[in-house]
Amino acid sequence: MKKNNLIYWIVAIILVGIAGWSAVHMHHLESKNAVKVSREMKISSSISRHIKKITKEQKKAMRKKVDWNKSSMTKAYPDVSKYKNVKKSNRIRLVVSSAKQRVYVMSGPYVLYTMYASLGKNYNSKTPNYQVTPVGKFKLEETRGDKFYDATRQLGGLHWTSFKGKGMYHFQSVPVDENGKVIEKDAKHLGSTKITKKNNIKAYGSIWLTVPDAEWIQKNLPVGTKVLIYGEDASSDNFIADNAKH
Repeated sequence: MKKNNLIYWIVAIILVGIAGWSAVHMHHLESKNAVKVSREMKISSSISRHIKKITKEQKKAMRKKVDWNKSSMTKAYPDVSKYKNVKKSNRIRLVVSSAKQRVYVMSGPYVLYTMYASLGKNYNSKTPNYQVTPVGKFKLEETRGDKFYDATRQLGGLHWTSFKGKGMYHFQSVPVDENGKVIEKDAKHLGSTKITKKNNIKAYGSIWLTVPDAEWIQKNLPVGTKVLIYGEDASSDNFIADNAKH
């Protein structure tokens, strides 16, 4: 009987010890988690402040009057070499907004550069297939060049870079004629959000930019650079923040 009581006491002591250790361990984990959450909140707050600062600077640097012969911003283009050896989430990518008619050069949650753009808007089944701008995730392809002209469509472009279909869909300058001269009646829509169903531009699924912006993409961004294209129904206020994890 005494032996049994001794066993009971030993078991009880062990259980109390385990309970005590568990309580201490849980407290330690809770404290560690609280520190982690606090740190993440500080980082998030810092990123938010940095984004607001960058956004303000970007607005100041954007050219008030769109000129297809000049870069979209008065500031220098990003130095691509600085983003070659960073983790994938921070490598340069292109984010395209049909709603805002803009192309954003991004790294992580930060916009490094903003470009005026023209995309033909999609109108569901009533938009001819050849004119539909693809929406989704793509990558820049090896297919690219200094100039092209499509006689069947009677327009061409300078500094084009394919992101789908080996040239079928690409970034390019505003359209040019067979002599390489800018077609001004089409180029004047660059950056305008007033594209309507009646006055839709015929970009044939491609993305028009200023001549220098198109040239920078063609000559500086490598094959495999991510391209994310959002349709006109995407939230114009939140789409940049929403894609920051890509």
